[in-house]
Amino acid sequence: YAVCYVVAEKETACTLKIGSDDQCKVFLNGKPVVKHEEARPTEKDQNEAAVTLKAGSNVLLFKVVQEGGEWSGCARFVDKDDKPVKG
Repeated sequence: YAVCYVVAEKETACTLKIGSDDQCKVFLNGKPVVKHEEARPTEKDQNEAAVTLKAGSNVLLFKVVQEGGEWSGCARFVDKDDKPVKG
């Protein structure tokens, strides 16, 4: 598991893009937003979900289910133009 606290200046609709090695489940503020159920190597932007960051602190929880070897996960929030979310 990995956890990250994302602080947003205001409520922001955006896209969460993730990659994982291997299976994963990703939760934002306690709600499941991404689930992948097959083994794979990590690449950025393998899955995505439309999400809304609330104003203030948001909790991103990333669970990786490991099949063997190394494990990893990556995540980013982007706007409608696929640019990093600001603020």
